[in-house]
Amino acid sequence: LIRWVRSHVQEERVKSYNTSSPCVKVCRIENGICKGCFRTLGEIGGWRNYTDQQKHEINIKVMERKNGIFST
Repeated sequence: LIRWVRSHVQEERVKSYNTSSPCVKVCRIENGICKGCFRTLGEIGGWRNYTDQQKHEINIKVMERKNGIFST
């Protein structure tokens, strides 16, 4: 039962991840960051290969960058 609960909680956590691409089709790179989507060149290039969790973590960084908290 405990394994099932842990598994179920993990599945629900993954479902709540924001995995959509932040791309807004405005590609202008300044200082290694796209001014349209606020991703680094590496994040843009690797997007297809990232797991849902990695995409979610990048989307958190994107929000921080948009709000002026520049973590790369």
